[in-house]
Amino acid sequence: MAAADEAELTHMVATQVAIDDAPSALRYPRGDGVGVDMPELGLPLEIGKGRIVREGTSVALLSLGTRLQECLKAADMLAAQGLSATVADARFAKPLDTELVLRLAKEHEVLITIEEGSIGGFGAQVMQTLAENGALDRGLRVRSMVLLGPAGGYAMLADREDKLRSRLEELDKLGAEGLAQKRSPTVIARGSPASALELVQWLQRRIRPQGVRQALHCLAQGSLVQDARRFQKKVLVACGAEDSITPEAGCRQVASAFPRAEYRTLAGIGHVPQVEAPDLVNDLIGQFFFKPTRRKSSV
Repeated sequence: MAAADEAELTHMVATQVAIDDAPSALRYPRGDGVGVDMPELGLPLEIGKGRIVREGTSVALLSLGTRLQECLKAADMLAAQGLSATVADARFAKPLDTELVLRLAKEHEVLITIEEGSIGGFGAQVMQTLAENGALDRGLRVRSMVLLGPAGGYAMLADREDKLRSRLEELDKLGAEGLAQKRSPTVIARGSPASALELVQWLQRRIRPQGVRQALHCLAQGSLVQDARRFQKKVLVACGAEDSITPEAGCRQVASAFPRAEYRTLAGIGHVPQVEAPDLVNDLIGQFFFKPTRRKSSV
């Protein structure tokens, strides 16, 4: 199970409590909730059943986990382009709601899966379900939005173990508060508003030391450049011109590894454009995903 919001999490915990004859797994999200109304009591969910959050006709967005709110925003953006979108919450990765998946495939021209997972996860399971039931034989267009591995990280460095060791020692020495004060100014551009620095520091303080350690070990092992060569879909790589953490040369190396990458430089932006210029990032993503297509004129 993967909860879309805090209310869903309440119901999923109750579902786990009710399961006493088999193992179960719940992806427990971190950070703040999205502000939905909370139930007085969690109620067990029907195992393997998702839900329709918004009804549409042209495009289906099938979300697993905490990206549901972004899917709803994407549906609004699609509506502005004249495309009606259905938004569905899968709730369960296993067992998958096959009935829901096939309904979305039958009633829409495009199906997009969204998850906070890597290639070969939820989206791959949905694709296999579609294939086994012949749902890909009628012209349905399917795409998966996933999280790829760390961008370069330390895995490409000859001294990656030394780099990892020094970062872990810095964490032990400074703690979350010290890291927030020291590192936050380095991830934003010089001209960024004070509110951007305050938000970055607030976010840094909320990361638990164990979470930082996990991220550092992940950076020491992952390499997006290596993974990128196997990814055949269109990709947008955007880099802040003032990014000192992943300089533009590294971003271009990542972009060149993708067979079908579109590269953009963000002037006056540092390492966290989603904090420094969220409107710019949203517009960029919208332009990339929802470019108007030219229709061939009939003679």
